[in-house]
Amino acid sequence: PLPLGGIAARRSLASETIAAVQAVLFDSLQLALKDRNAALPTMRQYAQEFNDAVLMQHVDLYVNQWTLELGDVGRTALQMLSRKAADCHIVSDEHPPLEIAQ
Repeated sequence: PLPLGGIAARRSLASETIAAVQAVLFDSLQLALKDRNAALPTMRQYAQEFNDAVLMQHVDLYVNQWTLELGDVGRTALQMLSRKAADCHIVSDEHPPLEIAQ
């Protein structure tokens, strides 16, 4: 259950700043999920496909129960991916471990 993308924050940012950004993103996602049609204008602005039905098919395919909350399964999957990246030397051994915001 790995996400297709994520939001990263620089570790040097204040925890309050990270929490504020996380709250805004969470609220935005909740609103978009509650009223999917309200999100269409923004989706059209950035999408290569402008057909609303196709846009909604993408949402249906990629937005799932882990979109708002990764849960233990999602966190475990991301931690495993992070360890594998270190094991394969994709990231430096000196790279700090992945931190996943709650």
